[in-house]
Amino acid sequence: MPYDSSPAFATGSGYAVLRRDVVRQGSVDGRGRASLGDSLSTVWYLEGLVDDRASSWRTELASNPFRVGRQADCDLVLGASSISAVHAEFVQQGERMILRDLGSTNGTFVNLNRLDTPRELQPGDVVHFADQEFRVFQLAESGSFRTTMALDMDAIQIMRDALRRRGDFEALLRERQVEVEFQPIVRLSDLTRVGYEVLGRGARDGLPRKAPELFAAAESLGMEWDLSAVLREKSVQEASTLPEPGLLFLNTHPREIDEPERLMESLRACREKVGSVELVLEIHEMAVTDVDAFRSLREQLTDAGVQIAFDDFGKGRSRFVELAELQPQFLKFDRLLVQDLHRATKQRWEMVRVIVDLVWEMGVVPLAEGVESEGEAEACEEIGFQLGQGYFYGRPTTPKLLLRG
Repeated sequence: MPYDSSPAFATGSGYAVLRRDVVRQGSVDGRGRASLGDSLSTVWYLEGLVDDRASSWRTELASNPFRVGRQADCDLVLGASSISAVHAEFVQQGERMILRDLGSTNGTFVNLNRLDTPRELQPGDVVHFADQEFRVFQLAESGSFRTTMALDMDAIQIMRDALRRRGDFEALLRERQVEVEFQPIVRLSDLTRVGYEVLGRGARDGLPRKAPELFAAAESLGMEWDLSAVLREKSVQEASTLPEPGLLFLNTHPREIDEPERLMESLRACREKVGSVELVLEIHEMAVTDVDAFRSLREQLTDAGVQIAFDDFGKGRSRFVELAELQPQFLKFDRLLVQDLHRATKQRWEMVRVIVDLVWEMGVVPLAEGVESEGEAEACEEIGFQLGQGYFYGRPTTPKLLLRG
């Protein structure tokens, strides 16, 4: 097979240059199969994928390590702006090929999974350096390309779509393309506003806007932690523009509770931006799976001046024993317990009253969520709730509209 004497070629969004004269002509079929007539020793190849088909170039991973990046002395120079100077490297160990990301900004992926540690490749794996797409093959001694994973183009397109969404998410996080609104929380005895819960949503084309859908998409990409942190940062940034925000209720994702050091770092950064504003961290009670670990987190939150509200109480299994031990400052009752409370049966009314009384005895402030009518509001005050939140008291509003009064 002849070698290309001019090893430069177009990729999906830029150009690529091979530092060595090792581009082998030919292509493979849509399922990743190919063969060469020459009998060669076992060797690994990297093939470019462009425009829904295998492109017409292929390079042997001839050096060890074989480095990929924008820097001129890399073995494969990729000109796309998404590529880091020295992005990743292939390291051959006998017949095994290992791919390692070298701290790139936009990541290295194998079959859509981002590399956090070095990974052994299999023939036929799809590799992305940021948004630049390739496949790896191993040429066996028989002269045929060996693959253990045959991917048709439909599967590859699904991976491309997901990777594109990953790129959109990374841009959303990097550029803070989110919006927040503030919903008032009031004291029921006189309807005085005591604070706000900050609710977030997406603001990037091509991604969901509503929080549940946005987080579902983030979870599919392993980015839910980052999204939650960005929304909190945006929340306190906007809150700092309000004259008297009062208590600021900030949301968390359940996964964050499993990484307390990282969560505390995020909250300390929030604290610095809002100064003396009282922060309340909303935590879904079912996210607390390790009571002892949560006690430690609670101590750190207290030291940082951050209060705790357990959210969605009454939605599913509620745990009174743990609640008594963990002592949050606030308990937010889910709308399921509040809805049509003024029309409740005697049994249901008594059940809610007993729970509210028990919460008071624990030294926790009960807060009714999802109050939507005057009847519900009056019932919540009568049954013993101290605070309320819902459309009856005010819809979520942007900071600009709040400042206008």
